[in-house]
Amino acid sequence: MIYELEDLNNEATSLRFEHRLLFGKEAEFVVNNAIEKFVPFRIYGHRQIGRSDVKLQTEEWESKFSSLYIKNEKIWVFFGEKDGVFELSDGSKFSELVSKCISMEYFITNEKFEYLVAVCWYTIEILYETSLKGISKKLV
Repeated sequence: MIYELEDLNNEATSLRFEHRLLFGKEAEFVVNNAIEKFVPFRIYGHRQIGRSDVKLQTEEWESKFSSLYIKNEKIWVFFGEKDGVFELSDGSKFSELVSKCISMEYFITNEKFEYLVAVCWYTIEILYETSLKGISKKLV
């Protein structure tokens, strides 16, 4: 298990957030579908979508962006690799969770693949499915 998954799992357990880890075919399904649909510019290193509807400074927004931009819905967090995905039942609480973890870069999507969030050391990019069709909207 990659260290980031272990850290998210441990902190979610201590916060008593409903969550689980996905491996194998489940993890591959999430990563493959998100990458194929949104085609991020960079999957490894400093993760980037390369285009976005919302762009925020990580230092200022990482501790609060999920409560503003993600609904109370199941989200999947992955790191580019297909070897594991973190699932959180209430995505709006993700910022609270990640603020207790080590610094990490990651992607977030939901079960319907309606958006992709890329978080790197500098920026948080959010791209909505509707933008792929030329229409922009906010999740909440």
